[in-house]
Amino acid sequence: MTKKKGLYIVGVLVLLIPVLLIYSAFEGNPIGKMNAKFTLKKHLEKTYPEEEFVLGDALYNFKMGGYDITVESIDKTKSEKYDFTVVGMFGTKVHYDGIYYANLDEPLIKKLEEEANEEIFDILKVGIPEIEDVSVRIEVLKGTHPDDTKWDKSLQLEKPLYLWTAIDGEGLKEEDVFEIAKRMKKILNDNGYDYSRVSINSMVNYEGSKLLNYSIG
Repeated sequence: MTKKKGLYIVGVLVLLIPVLLIYSAFEGNPIGKMNAKFTLKKHLEKTYPEEEFVLGDALYNFKMGGYDITVESIDKTKSEKYDFTVVGMFGTKVHYDGIYYANLDEPLIKKLEEEANEEIFDILKVGIPEIEDVSVRIEVLKGTHPDDTKWDKSLQLEKPLYLWTAIDGEGLKEEDVFEIAKRMKKILNDNGYDYSRVSINSMVNYEGSKLLNYSIG
């Protein structure tokens, strides 16, 4: 290979690589699409072994950095379509499972969340007088608990709790909010709550409205 030809190839690659990267960022890549469908197929076989599915095309979702795939569940009497999202440049993780979310028991979830909100607010208020609001996200699948089930932190849930909290941030500095976050974590741990994440939002009054000035979590 001559030096001139080598420089020409390097020049083409220098121009081509950014184009491919930009294309991949907005349209995905063939390997990612193939892997996304393979990953989803394995997920369906493992999670829903008794059902049969037909997978649609993998469409790149650049906002999620993954692939949206519509899946049709087929049985002898009916068929249902569900949306899935598989994330990662090479499509290696199921991020959104439409079957799972379609089977959440929303009425029972609403009831349990209201009860949990009240309980956790009362517990946090003792050690954190700045607390103003608590919103708990609970996930329960249909058929796993009776409709009249009452909230109890020992309940077997599909996932650990997610907590959104708001505190009165008037006069608080960033380091004050961090100290409150440490106190909140200790209170929740000492009381045996199983949670995956806690969002702490410091709110201040501005012209009659509540505005966020600091957020942790």
